[in-house]
Amino acid sequence: MREKILSRACLVLGCAIATVSCSKPGPLITHPASIRWPKAPSPARIRYVGQIRGEPAQRGGVAEVIAGEDEEHHDLARPYAATITRSGLLVITDPGDGQINIFDLKKRERRTIKRFKSEALRTPVGAATDGKGHIYVTDSTAAKVYVFTEGGEPVRILNASFGRPTGIAIDQHRGVVYVADTTKHRIQALSLEGKPLFTFGRRGAAPGQLNYPTHLAFDAKRGALWVCDTLNFRVQRFARRGEYISMFGRLGDSSGTLAKPKGMALDSTGNLYVADALFDTVQVFDEDGKLLLYFGQSGAGPGNLAMPTGIAIDAQNRIFVANTLNRRIEVFEYLLETAP
Repeated sequence: MREKILSRACLVLGCAIATVSCSKPGPLITHPASIRWPKAPSPARIRYVGQIRGEPAQRGGVAEVIAGEDEEHHDLARPYAATITRSGLLVITDPGDGQINIFDLKKRERRTIKRFKSEALRTPVGAATDGKGHIYVTDSTAAKVYVFTEGGEPVRILNASFGRPTGIAIDQHRGVVYVADTTKHRIQALSLEGKPLFTFGRRGAAPGQLNYPTHLAFDAKRGALWVCDTLNFRVQRFARRGEYISMFGRLGDSSGTLAKPKGMALDSTGNLYVADALFDTVQVFDEDGKLLLYFGQSGAGPGNLAMPTGIAIDAQNRIFVANTLNRRIEVFEYLLETAP
């Protein structure tokens, strides 16, 4: 289901981190076009671009990381969720370090956020943007949603009696924030200011019911919310108000089945990408749940994955995958011109 890739590369980030601080990354290192999916002679659909990694820790220098001699020592502890802001910034949550990373790849800068005013972040896991310059982050331990500007300044806190908020998605057109309340087996909908609007879902395995929902993705073109129904090993689609539409997926170990589904994202054509943290792959489905292709494989080399979780896709169809156990962000590209 996956091909082995042996080359190595990294994106190195520099400078010490404060509550909101900045560091300078190097450019994404590109790789040969042969690192692509599916294999030749089939037309390429996904191309591997490079990696984003944290700065070296105390005893590792930039040269050591580039050479790959000390690559266990870097400051991304557990990159988890990903989203892209209105201005094209890449946001990565890191519950391992209790921080949010904001990457400006054009300026080669990174900001990190560790606190909301005097309140330390505890377990930031989900991230979404509202299209108005704000970043919404769920903290599953604090049971809150924190809102920041793209510059990292605190704005407000949304607290809707969550059990364990995890995934988050926003309908930017209507200003609705959807939050997966995992331990309550439901989705809560709030206004951008935090006013409770409605909830849907209850525990079960029937269509429309949920069993520990986690990651979310909102399809703005079709006005639908995709929900990763994790312990039902499937993905469900709901209308804006929570009406059940469809589902796909089942537990298995073959292509098209799901074992530990995590993050989801949509590309410019509406295809749904689902990271599977047990398969160490990303599977791509159409809106009817038909498997189109998959990419990635278990390992530590470029393009290899170890418990992939969050996914974000930018306007250029670059795919950013939180490669959690490898402690870096893997970057791919959807080759739109060769898509069927």
